[in-house]
Amino acid sequence: MQLYCAKCWGSITSKITTITTNYFNTTILLQQQLLLLLQLLQLLLLLLLLLLLLLLLLLLLLLLLLLLLLLLLLLLLLLLLLLLLLLLLLLLLLLLLLLLVLRLRLRLRLRLQLLLLRLQLL
Repeated sequence: MQLYCAKCWGSITSKITTITTNYFNTTILLQQQLLLLLQLLQLLLLLLLLLLLLLLLLLLLLLLLLLLLLLLLLLLLLLLLLLLLLLLLLLLLLLLLLLLVLRLRLRLRLRLQLLLLRLQLL
């Protein structure tokens, strides 16, 4: 009976040893898989960070382009203003010339009238 119990006990301890060994092997495998999963998550986060940095760089480039476009628009506006001022200057010069011509004409007319009046008096 004791031999049977010892054999039975040996079988039980062997099964317990097998179960605990399997448990620890499974635990080690799960820990390794968890470590691999964490490394994969870390790589994904790094990739996401790189993608966000690329997006930020693209937005900065777009902002720079927009600023350049705004500067170009401002330059165009300045050129238009300069052209408008030149046109205004030309208009003022023409007006001045017209006033000079009118003044000369009026002077000539007055001289002519004065001359005619002198002739009539003679």
